[in-house]
Amino acid sequence: MAGPFFCRQDMAGDLDEDHMASEDFAQWLRHEPLILTEFAINERIRRDPGLGEDSTVGISLLLLSQQGREILARIYREYLLLAAKASLPMIIEAPTWRINRVRCRQAGIDPGDMNQRAVDFVRGLASEIPGARVVVAGLMAPAGDAYEPGEALQEEEAFAFHQEQASALAKAGADFLLPATLPALGEAKGLARACETSGLPYLPGLVLGQNGRMLDGTSLARAMDEIDACVNNPPPGYMIICTHPNKVSRALTEQGPLPRLIGLQGNASELSPEELDSLDHVDQGDPEDFGARLADLHLTHGMQILGGCCGTDGRHMKAFIQALAKG
Repeated sequence: MAGPFFCRQDMAGDLDEDHMASEDFAQWLRHEPLILTEFAINERIRRDPGLGEDSTVGISLLLLSQQGREILARIYREYLLLAAKASLPMIIEAPTWRINRVRCRQAGIDPGDMNQRAVDFVRGLASEIPGARVVVAGLMAPAGDAYEPGEALQEEEAFAFHQEQASALAKAGADFLLPATLPALGEAKGLARACETSGLPYLPGLVLGQNGRMLDGTSLARAMDEIDACVNNPPPGYMIICTHPNKVSRALTEQGPLPRLIGLQGNASELSPEELDSLDHVDQGDPEDFGARLADLHLTHGMQILGGCCGTDGRHMKAFIQALAKG
């Protein structure tokens, strides 16, 4: 795992910036001590029911209208500009979280076309930002509810279900795959195998419960070991998605060093997904506190890939960047 960004400016300064800008995602993981991810996009749009978020395929339908693309572009550009201003490399996630064949059939859209549209859209936005250094993630989702492990597919079924989208995202030109918010080990293993067939690097993104384990009760160490063992080419690392930084810090303390855990997209709230669903408002927490806790995961634990999820926005991203600068 890479060390803290602000403690390794000497190393970063030795790298040729133009060369680094042309390197692929695997090179970034080897050379970049810190990589930003975007903060909330899907959840920010869900806050406003008038924006057209679809329960079947999520925000991806916004790609089909000029107004929808403008809504998406406004949020993506905010994050891209903040990253470029801070001279930090950034992962931008194509809005493909629910673009699998089953959901696309229900929505009456073509999955190959939508995956291609999504990748092209975010890559085009990134190309408009001076100084932006971006890799594009093909975002994937579990087949069922991300917070209900009982709805997760078993390994073989998951492999068959997800292979088509993994292939479509590779064909669309994604730089790597990010199967996100995985609640159960079986589907995570099948998804990893599906991602492997694409030929792209991939980072499984797990969801943690209040006990610091996956929502099906699997410990992080066991989850990573079993996923590594079920593929010929293990992922270069693992991420935690949709979990507050405090839960990750506790997991690292209670479960011991986890060097394969390299990233987090953190929720602003410490509440569980069930508790968040029952609220009549979005719990955005304290952006400065969130930024400080996210920065601590990098500065203390060397976590390499960091960003935000539910409840976060540009304020949380700014606070994180400021906390890094303070060291």
